Amino acid sequence: MTRIFVTGGSGFIGRTLLPALVADGHQVVALDRSASLTAEPGIEVVHGDLLRPESWVDSLKGCDLVVHLAAATGAASARTHVTTTIEGTRTLLRACADTGTARLLFVSSIAAGFPVTRGYAYAEAKQQAEALIAGSGLQFAIVRPTMVFGTGAPVLRSLSALAAAPVILQPGTGVARVQPVAVDDVVRAIRTVVKLGWFAGETFEVGGPDVVAVGELLQQLRMARTGRRGRSLRIPLALIQIPLRLAEGLGMGSVLPVTAGQFSSFRFDGTATPNRLQRELAPGLVPLGAMLGRVDAQDLVLGGTRVDADRETVDRECVTFTRHLIGLSPDAFILDRYAAAIGVVPALTPSPGFDRAMLGIARRGVLAARCSDAYAALFARRSTLRKRLVMLLAILETRAPYSARIDHAVGGSVPTVMARVALRSALALLALALGLVLLVPVRLLRRERPRIA
Repeated sequence: MTRIFVTGGSGFIGRTLLPALVADGHQVVALDRSASLTAEPGIEVVHGDLLRPESWVDSLKGCDLVVHLAAATGAASARTHVTTTIEGTRTLLRACADTGTARLLFVSSIAAGFPVTRGYAYAEAKQQAEALIAGSGLQFAIVRPTMVFGTGAPVLRSLSALAAAPVILQPGTGVARVQPVAVDDVVRAIRTVVKLGWFAGETFEVGGPDVVAVGELLQQLRMARTGRRGRSLRIPLALIQIPLRLAEGLGMGSVLPVTAGQFSSFRFDGTATPNRLQRELAPGLVPLGAMLGRVDAQDLVLGGTRVDADRETVDRECVTFTRHLIGLSPDAFILDRYAAAIGVVPALTPSPGFDRAMLGIARRGVLAARCSDAYAALFARRSTLRKRLVMLLAILETRAPYSARIDHAVGGSVPTVMARVALRSALALLALALGLVLLVPVRLLRRERPRIA
């Protein structure tokens, strides 16, 4: 029996991997920072932070192998990518050296192989983590999946948002080739490397059996949802990336729903180079049609027609909107009151079209909410978004410490107050500008003329 230490076990790939490793007869030790995993037969859960080895290094002792999944997600700030992915990997490698753990499998990304990664913090961090592992002296293997599809897949949700618009929003020319792979096949790739002991320093790129242009992928996503193809609107990448890079340069990267670098997938091919692992997996790879046929409605509709599908979605919206309004996260009481109000007040149900689309965009993240709110304050005052924000403020006013944050006055000397007011005004104008860039095209596509309402 192999004892395997898994980082990032609570993530998208990790949750599928853990039971699969147990089914293969391994004993699994899962490092969990989120405190969302629970111990099960064959799975020992260690609650700790990768950057704090004292919280987990004792559990690493006696492990024969590490499967390293933990990393910052694509939309995180550049600093978070450095801290989590690069420094986290460096810390893990030191611990492996100290405990005598000799083998490591690192799950990287196809983006690490893009011809240009400058400005794409996620890809740069994966590249640097790969370099650290290659120079560590460990027996290692690197697995680079392409786009990973499956229920809850972040990339699938993002692509589905583009495909779900009345006119498909296609960044770039749409000719870059992609090779989506099912999460089950990524897990199978990891299990195969472990089973066959392929730890001779190879990098295995892993993709599904079908290669398509990204524009065609958006059409197939549209087909999976509506049963028919749709018209496409090509948006030059520069029109998307320049405003995002500007926002990132102003230090707003940590709250952006998407980064400029993530659009590299619409510029460069994301296909797997043939290798022995890919050939080993080939007979059983899940085809693209089957992947899309199994996509949940929640994954296919984002910022679109079914924004109130479940309580989890409403809770995420409440968290995003509360952070936007007062900079705090809501407690269980606020979440329950918010969900209850949406369930019983008809005026809080979005109408089809732009109203619903704007609400869906706003819930993407704090920055998206801020920009959408700034736009709605001038051009869509009767929108469901504004009604929900007002309702949420009323709920927050009933409970400490939220009420104190709302009522808190700007303090300090006159120059300090003036500086703070000026800064807030500048940020409000920037949010409005970004909101116009983001929402006017959506409103035009919905054939609604922006007006002060």
